[in-house]
Amino acid sequence: MVLLFGGSWAIKKFNFNPKYEVGQTLDSLNGVYVYYNGGVNNVTERNTTPDGYNLGLKYQCVEFVKRYYYQYYNHKMPNAYGHAKTFFDERLADSAFNKSRGLMQYNNSSQSRPAVSDLVVFSGSFFNKYGHVAIVSKVTPTSVEIIQQNPGPFGTSRETYELKHEDGKWEIDNSRIKGWLRMPTTETPAATTSAALDTIVIANSRKFKSMLLDVDGDRRNDTATIVLNINNNKSGLKVVLANGTIHYFGMGQDVLQQGFDELDWVGIFEVERKGSIVYNNVNDAGEIISEEEVANEDKITLPNDGIFIHAAEACGGGIIYFYKGNWYWVQQE
Repeated sequence: MVLLFGGSWAIKKFNFNPKYEVGQTLDSLNGVYVYYNGGVNNVTERNTTPDGYNLGLKYQCVEFVKRYYYQYYNHKMPNAYGHAKTFFDERLADSAFNKSRGLMQYNNSSQSRPAVSDLVVFSGSFFNKYGHVAIVSKVTPTSVEIIQQNPGPFGTSRETYELKHEDGKWEIDNSRIKGWLRMPTTETPAATTSAALDTIVIANSRKFKSMLLDVDGDRRNDTATIVLNINNNKSGLKVVLANGTIHYFGMGQDVLQQGFDELDWVGIFEVERKGSIVYNNVNDAGEIISEEEVANEDKITLPNDGIFIHAAEACGGGIIYFYKGNWYWVQQE
């Protein structure tokens, strides 16, 4: 027994893979690098930002996800410490705000589909009581890929899991995944006197708030809001780019030639993150098709954040995205 645990400690502490050196670059996502750590318990030193924010211990899994959120989003977690599994607050309901991490939290399973750049939290195990964290690097209608640091000396930086959608909820098929965290994308629209004078107003009867996202790829926050045209009482979508340009959809006008002119049917209103793999999942005969039936050239890697709208408990919906000055629709049944 002593030899067993002694061997386990050595494997987790030292580097037994001669192909790599600790600190060697293995992979990257959005310009943020994954470094090799050797044994999972190996620690080089604490990594902090110039202003003293704690990113974690080099090159543990926590150090990568916190560095990713700091470099990609300029996000600092209110609680800058803690083991991987503590990133998920089990006291919270699905789709609640995790104050400790400054992020939205979603259960596995959730009505909110995982998205690229979400922070995935794994529970502890017999050989790793501290848990694990990773970042979602790709999403398709049936799978989720993660990118991770410190999977062990012979582990890989990327892993793919099946994504299930049952009874209106999304679940990553791994019993250790507790859920995922995400940058907040909503804000409460400020009331203004001019809004009352406009014929297009925020649809207060709708449960949705404005969403923050980057639809044009300029790394600045754009805003998407469900609105109402009070002249004809038809709802639609208002997208305000950071440069001040405004785009409208619906409210009595056909939405991207899709045969509908209002959005009263929308029950899900979410950001579809840049890098997600999407495709029209309905063929010319109107039949729903699987990912395997879609040619690779027909699959789209979203160039920027998109807008996912869908009926709450029925088929029907799609993704609206912006690319090189044009808006596009991807059918999602």
